[in-house]
Amino acid sequence: MKKITLDNLHSHYWLKVELQNFCRQKSITSQGAKTELVKCIEAFLKTGDKIQPKQQRSSVRDSDALITLTTRVINYKNDLITRNFFKSIIGKRFHFTAHVNAYREAKLAAGEKLTYGDLVKEWLAEEARRKTPNYQSMIPRSCEYNQFSRNFYAKNIDGKHSDMVKAWHKEKARRNKN
Repeated sequence: MKKITLDNLHSHYWLKVELQNFCRQKSITSQGAKTELVKCIEAFLKTGDKIQPKQQRSSVRDSDALITLTTRVINYKNDLITRNFFKSIIGKRFHFTAHVNAYREAKLAAGEKLTYGDLVKEWLAEEARRKTPNYQSMIPRSCEYNQFSRNFYAKNIDGKHSDMVKAWHKEKARRNKN
């Protein structure tokens, strides 16, 4: 396994399994999303502290009951039931977006009360922004491939997908050298 250091934690592309293996070697929790693992590893490398990822919510999901526009967002899940709810309101054009996920997480972290109606409104507002020329949707930090792809096509307007994939593998190999 490649050595993870504070210097290369954010500059290299790490697979989730690599982060989990590092966590297991150091007896750090290996559960959670990739972004949570990075936070735990960063804390460990800076201080030696073994922090836990943010508290897991109840196993009862909002989608285990009927979701309506007034249903409070408590234990949200991007699952088929939630997708079908949004499609019933927005239509077939609905798809989960990183922006709405970030919006939801920020509102809940700030302690704000949020309903599924609020998420519908934010999705529709984002849809309107997407029609603006030059609008670029957000790409989460954990989605390095997506960001690389966007950057590649910005520099190579007529680039082929196969060329982008080759460039990604070359960049990934270069970034992972210690």
